[in-house]
Order: sequence, then structure tokens, then C-alpha cells
Amino acid sequence: MLKIGLIGLLLFVKMQLLLRLQMTKLKSMSQVRPNRCMGWLCMARRNKGDNLLRRPVWNDPGNISKNSLPKNRTLSSWSKRTDSPPRRGGRADMKPRPKHQGQRTKEKSSADKSGFPPPYNKHLFRTRLHVALKKNHAYNRTIIIGDVHGCYREFLSLLKKINYNAQNDRLILTGDLVGKGPHSKQVVEFVRKVGGYAVRGNHDHRVVKASLGLIRTVKKDVQALVDDLGKENLQWLATLPLSLYLEEYKTYIVHAGALPNSKIEHNSPELLMNLRGLYGKKPTMKHGEGSPWAEKWEGPELIIFGHDATRSYQQYEYAVGIDTGCVHGGRLTSLVLPECKLYNVQARKTYKKPKVPLVNSTNVRPAASNRESSERPK
Repeated sequence: MLKIGLIGLLLFVKMQLLLRLQMTKLKSMSQVRPNRCMGWLCMARRNKGDNLLRRPVWNDPGNISKNSLPKNRTLSSWSKRTDSPPRRGGRADMKPRPKHQGQRTKEKSSADKSGFPPPYNKHLFRTRLHVALKKNHAYNRTIIIGDVHGCYREFLSLLKKINYNAQNDRLILTGDLVGKGPHSKQVVEFVRKVGGYAVRGNHDHRVVKASLGLIRTVKKDVQALVDDLGKENLQWLATLPLSLYLEEYKTYIVHAGALPNSKIEHNSPELLMNLRGLYGKKPTMKHGEGSPWAEKWEGPELIIFGHDATRSYQQYEYAVGIDTGCVHGGRLTSLVLPECKLYNVQARKTYKKPKVPLVNSTNVRPAASNRESSERPK
């Protein structure tokens, strides 16, 4: 009986050891990457034409086509997406971690090889980020107007003062067509009707993002503006690029600014739509802080910009700022090329009080002496 008991005990211990060994093998297999442990299965199914186990290839949203789409996904289904491609190993509908109410979400400014910033999908930018306009002999003049901000009546008064003709004049706006003022929809519809151009301002960009549901906390005035503009106007705002280059005058049009000693295309969308000043080499987006970035811009291209209403009209060797705070009770200013003439009209009233008091814009000259087309305003 004792021998039988010892034999049974040995068998029991042996079984326990075999079970533990088997469990350790299973754990080690579960820690191996799926692509390695099931590589043979992926290869077998790939040979059969079944790609269910393959990771879908997410293409750049700016260069999307039917041939580049993964299987079982069409252009119509892609167009319904309003978020960027999923992270590696994440779900397609994964959302960023929620933040407390009122906090702005930070947008990465790094660009990929195609120049398309990862956080900005094709719904935010329905065109190229930087557009070059060649010389068009049908236009005698190029009229560049600062931030309108929905001041439609002042906008029409300025065009009347310039004797604007849609057939002979090319109209360009420096962004921020909408927001703050009372008639944003009328401004957008007018520019669309006459075939005008514009770059994207920070207020235009905010409205486009809100319309796509990319802002968690939307302010009441922004939501009201989205509802008022309508689908077609919002889609047109989504076509606005970050910069326009006038080859005839070797001039860039941007909304806010660019870092000195850099190419416009290498600046992030955040800088092109929000830059105001510099602390040394560090950019700042706050009103009136730091030194003007335009003061340190050394060309060789001329930049015409808006956005910085706090400093009002700015004029440097290679940069001209024409946002003179019309919506804050200042003036609406225009620069006409090739004559290099300045025109402006006084705002009818203060539609919104500025956060920082504006520099007196009465020093903006209504007109300058005629210059040759190759000469820049000085």
C-alpha cells in the first residue's frame, strides 16, 4: 500500500509540472506580436486574395483617390469621416482624451513629406495650402483689403471709393472675412459672386472647424455664425488656402505672418493664421506683445498681411500690414497694385470692443503718389 501511495504522489506531481509548463508556453505565445505568430496565416490568405488580416493602409487625406483607398471603403464613405486617420493600433473612431471645458486643443504643426499637416484633413482644407496666382492680363489692378470681419457696409463703401470693377480688377482679402461684425454672410456671398480670392484667417478656420464638429466647446456666437452662413458658404471657406503668391509682384498674401529667415511654405498653419510678434526668436500670438515679426522679415519677397489690428497700419521694407481694426471702430484699409495706393474708410461704429486699445489709425494715408509696378510701398 505504501508503494502504491508513493507512485500516485509522483504521478500527481508530474501532472502538475506538465500543466505549469504548458501554461508558460501559452503565455509566451500570447506576448509575441500577431504579425509574427500568424505570419504564415496572413501569407496564406493573401495568396488567396483575402486581405482581412492585413492592416489597412491609410493614405494621405490630401492625395486620396479611388485607387489608393483600402478595399471595402469607397470615396463616399470616406467623405463622411471628419476625423484624421486612426493612430497605429487604435480604432477608426477613437477620439482624443477629453479636456476640461473651455480649454483649447493644441494642434500639431509638423507636416509630412507631402506638406499636408497631420491634424488637418481634407475637410478642413479642400485646396492646396499654398497657391500661386500667375499674371492675368484681364486684370488691370489687384486690390488687397484687410480684415473685414463682417463689416459689409464699410466693405462696399471702400470698393466704391476705389472704383472697383469685377471684370477689370482682381480682389484679394487677407482673411477673417467672418466673425465679430454683423454681416459675415453678405461678405462671403459677395466675394464668391465676384470671383474674389482670400486667404484663411483664424476666425474663418474656427468656423470651418466648428461646422465639422472638431471643436468640443463651441461658443454661442460661433455656432450662430455657422448656422447663418449655410453649407455652401462654409464649403467655400474650406477652400481658402493659407497663402497666396502673386508672381507678377513677387508678393505673398498671408493672414497673420511668418517667421523671419524662413520660407512661407515651411511655416505651420498655426503661425500663418495667428502670429503677431516675436520675443527674440520665440513667436507670440498675443495682442501687442513682443516686437512686430514684420520688422525682422528680410524678404526678398514682400508680404502683405492683416490680423494684427492692435498695431494698426504697419509698413516695413518687405512687409505691409493693412488690418486697421474696422470692426473695433477703426478703419478698413486697402492696398492697390501696381499703383501702390492706399485707400481706407472709417468704420460706422464700434461693433466689438478690442481686448487691447488700438494704435491710432488716422495716420493711414488715403492715397500715395503713383509709383511704378516694380516699386514697393515705402
